[in-house]
Amino acid sequence: MTLRQLVNANKRRSLLSVLAYIVASAFVLSVVAAIPDKWLMLATYVGLMFGLAGVMRAVPIRCPRCGTNIWSVAGRGPLLTMSSRVKHCPSCGVSFDASASSGA
Repeated sequence: MTLRQLVNANKRRSLLSVLAYIVASAFVLSVVAAIPDKWLMLATYVGLMFGLAGVMRAVPIRCPRCGTNIWSVAGRGPLLTMSSRVKHCPSCGVSFDASASSGA
């Protein structure tokens, strides 16, 4: 297994947790929408958006070798995988096409 495959699995896991948060938020908003107080709905919506930002920060994509958050480079490209144009970690320089078991 390569480091790229590990990063891709981590990216999919991160995106699935964000998707789960969005689904749960939609449920909460649908319940709150039944309440006639529109200020409560607006406050709930704003709170959920801040919560989503927190979830996005809490599930970073990290380099398997050095542990640096690489969301800025791994987040670009296809939705569920890291772009093949990203060749190495910007922090430690390890190639993402290297074997995950070598040198770790």
